[in-house]
Amino acid sequence: MQGYDHFYKLPLTIVAACEIDTISRNKFNSSTECKYSYADMRDFLHDVKSIPDLREDLLNVDILTVTPPCQGRSVLNETRKPYETDDLFLLQVELAKVLKPKRILAELTPANKAFNLDHSTVANTISSLGYTVNVTERFQSDLCYSYQHRDRWILLAQRNDFLSKPINLSKFYTNYSLPLKEILDKPNHVPDRLWLKERMIQVFADPIPYASQPVSRPKLPYSGGVQVTIGEQSELCMLLERINQDSYIPKINNCILIGPSTQHHTFKNAMLVKLWCVLHNISIRSILRNSMTHSSWI
Repeated sequence: MQGYDHFYKLPLTIVAACEIDTISRNKFNSSTECKYSYADMRDFLHDVKSIPDLREDLLNVDILTVTPPCQGRSVLNETRKPYETDDLFLLQVELAKVLKPKRILAELTPANKAFNLDHSTVANTISSLGYTVNVTERFQSDLCYSYQHRDRWILLAQRNDFLSKPINLSKFYTNYSLPLKEILDKPNHVPDRLWLKERMIQVFADPIPYASQPVSRPKLPYSGGVQVTIGEQSELCMLLERINQDSYIPKINNCILIGPSTQHHTFKNAMLVKLWCVLHNISIRSILRNSMTHSSWI
């Protein structure tokens, strides 16, 4: 429900909704006429099963959409600790059994090395209920008019007796990303407390706040003569960690070889493309420019 407000309304009649965040739920309730509004999806499922009138009212609904919290299955959950909302992703199967929606749209963070069974379980179970299921393992949000790049696992299911033509999400892709600078604050407007400083995990030693043009010959220890900005360093930290956790990226002895001679199919993964772009930009400014443009490895 988050993102649905008076500035953006889809041509849909929402008859039931769940939103655990109080602010978002109150905003939603004040901006739309929703017949059944719940804070907890578990309470909603309980009432659907136990109240005949509610169940009858929602039976054969056109679309059931489920976008549960993802913290428990994210690659950022390094401690592998369970979250109290982990069961919500699986509860959509129970709702589908009872309500028999004509179509199901489900979204979550992609499967990864630590969390991958639930995705296939949901897809296979929904298929067994009489649905034609189409799964996009990694939908790239920035190629669909989003300012942020976020990979998402998306399931589209159509009940077999209401089956229309197959849906291919890649047809909705654009061939460009929107410039992030359009929504970023100017650097001098960002409060000092929000800047990343010593608390960062260092990839290269002593990053500089901004790259000057031209960049002088760097004299940094332990970094092979490479000079990076704080922004590049933080992005490298994020990319390397996500790539390390991603079981879909092939590795040889935990290494990935990338460079100008890398096969095109390898760069179908958006994170590898981003990583190469960051490394290439750094190498262009470094004294290792001539050697790193031939091959770079991580």
